Amino acid sequence: ERFEMISHIESWDDKDFYMTQKFMKDGHIIAEGSIKGRFKRRGKGSSTTPETFAAMNIPYEEQKLSDLAKSQKQIEKLLAVPLKEKEQSK
Repeated sequence: ERFEMISHIESWDDKDFYMTQKFMKDGHIIAEGSIKGRFKRRGKGSSTTPETFAAMNIPYEEQKLSDLAKSQKQIEKLLAVPLKEKEQSK
């Protein structure tokens, strides 16, 4: 089944991009979500957002985090605590 995906970069920090995505079919939203993503360098891990902007020949500007990005960071902090506790108990 074919659909159209629309991605929008909400904001970024020094490492990550925070995006919303909508999946459209016949002019209707059939699904939407939010993601945090990084761009990878071949064999060298992730690039920073300033490096990503430079690769696209776009001037880098620092940006305030959107509400989406702030929420994502809060969720990650909440989820990371139990993971760290599990690692320490091994």
